[in-house]
Amino acid sequence: MKTKNVSYLFLTFVLLVCISGCTAEHLSVQAQVSAVSAKRSLPKTYMPSEPAKVILDIDVLPDKAPNGVVIQENLPAGWKILSASPQIAKFDEGKNAASWIFFGAQVNAEEMDITYYVVSPEDAIEKVSFLGQLFYNENKKPVDVKIKGDELIKPAAIL
Repeated sequence: MKTKNVSYLFLTFVLLVCISGCTAEHLSVQAQVSAVSAKRSLPKTYMPSEPAKVILDIDVLPDKAPNGVVIQENLPAGWKILSASPQIAKFDEGKNAASWIFFGAQVNAEEMDITYYVVSPEDAIEKVSFLGQLFYNENKKPVDVKIKGDELIKPAAIL
């Protein structure tokens, strides 16, 4: 019974200390907030061979803005980009991946959003995934962050 009471008293003491001023640092728990993040918006469905609009909404924390950011989108096999704004900096045919590069004054929340139009192959009939990530350096260490938001797009029902 004594052990149970001592344990209860100890836990109560720890909770009171934490409530009265304990921070995440005291508990060695730190929330990692990315200096740059991105969220993808896709239409719910696509029609084979018809353009579909993809939007990457990119957010930068002004006080943590890096000198440069690379954004890479991996398209489903056989899909093609028709147009993009801003223009694509590099397209890797082998990975079917488009990359955009922002640096210096371009790294801000207002001008970094990306809109691009894709088209599926004529015979596309399956649900497909769009995946991507962004890269930057923080305190001279490389950081890569997965692009969040919509990933799946399915073919529209044909009546």
